[in-house]
Amino acid sequence: MVEYRVTFAISSMLFILFTSMSFIAGVMEDAITVIARYMVMKRLINDVITLLAVKEYLLDGFPPSVIAFKYKTSKFKVRGHIQRIIDKAGNYRIATKILERLYPLLMSVEPVMLRNGGRMLCTLCNTYIRPSDAESHLRKKHKEFVNAVVHKVIMASSVKEV
Repeated sequence: MVEYRVTFAISSMLFILFTSMSFIAGVMEDAITVIARYMVMKRLINDVITLLAVKEYLLDGFPPSVIAFKYKTSKFKVRGHIQRIIDKAGNYRIATKILERLYPLLMSVEPVMLRNGGRMLCTLCNTYIRPSDAESHLRKKHKEFVNAVVHKVIMASSVKEV
């Protein structure tokens, strides 16, 4: 009777351990997708400063004030971008690991928005857009293209891991 209880307890603990591990893996996978989508959007609209600021903070260890000075932007803006990535990942360490995998692949993505004076030109549909509307334009008008690029980046990062 005692052996049965011990065996049942061990099997219950293993079940809980494996289900929690698969849950964590699922959360991690969702975090990769969400962060990849955010960073791909920034790359497609040619917002290199955001990508570099996040990389320099999470991977290189520079403080937000130094990054802001370097790129002539507000340290609060830099902190906002960093915090958005960390929130999407769940914590700092996961964000760092995800960005290590995604960053080289993100920089290989070609931007589809080109700055032309005070406007941006979408090279997918040859439309001029205000810079503040660039992300929403891509999200609404070119959803399939964005999804394909995000999928390509995620698949390349998973192949790179193996």
